[in-house]
Amino acid sequence: MQACVEELSSPPDYLPGDLCQYTPGKCCTNEVIFTRPGVGRLIVEAIKSGDFPIVQTVIWFYAGAVVIINLLVDITYSLVDPRVVYK
Repeated sequence: MQACVEELSSPPDYLPGDLCQYTPGKCCTNEVIFTRPGVGRLIVEAIKSGDFPIVQTVIWFYAGAVVIINLLVDITYSLVDPRVVYK
């Protein structure tokens, strides 16, 4: 029974890393549909007008955030589960 509990506890550990990868698409959709200003609307308007430096900056920001959050999730997972060892 304990083996089942240990295996079921690992998906919630990775949940923040998985959720942060879908944030840019969700914010773009919500801001465009509900006409609220924000980063999603900024990137959509930048794509429409061809302002590529803004598009690149936003994409680099989100990519960096995803990498950092996934790194923190991996470090946290190695602290929670002592069986995981990074070499």
